[in-house]
Amino acid sequence: MDRLSQELVKWIPYLRRYARALTGSQQRGDQYVRVCLEALLQEPHRLKPNGDMKLQLFTVFHDVWRIVDSAIPESKDDGAGPETRLREQLATLPPLDRQVLLLVSLEGFTISDAARILDISEDEAHDKLNEARTEIQRQTGARVLIVEDEPVIDMDIGAIVRSIGHTVVGVAATKDKAVMLAEEHRPG
Repeated sequence: MDRLSQELVKWIPYLRRYARALTGSQQRGDQYVRVCLEALLQEPHRLKPNGDMKLQLFTVFHDVWRIVDSAIPESKDDGAGPETRLREQLATLPPLDRQVLLLVSLEGFTISDAARILDISEDEAHDKLNEARTEIQRQTGARVLIVEDEPVIDMDIGAIVRSIGHTVVGVAATKDKAVMLAEEHRPG
């Protein structure tokens, strides 16, 4: 196996992971990966030996995606739990928002690389990423009641809770105040 093939093979598991997250189904995702690899067999010139192989592979994948997206039937993986919930939340995002979010957050591409893969401007990729994050945060944000009697610590906890997308509905230093705030604000 030549060096180019070895480098390509190294990135296929990442492409499969991405395709699964994108489609909501390992089976459907693998169908896209298969079509992508078939396209590369037909057009090997699409991969430059000295280029970023992962970036090139994902770019070819999205070129294929744009052509055959409606041709591969939808299917959903069975299951329950946090992974299923995340798939459901991702499925509610507009397709381009979901693609940018997954390329940046799951696959570690820069916004610039994601824009190149998706053939959009960097500004548009940045906007789509912000829209996706805002929507996921809206869907997953919890209402948090902080119970802490040290003001400096409760401020630190509040900052952490807010930084990860949750809302602080109150801070209580005593049990009685916590019970009263919990009844009033119904934290999650």
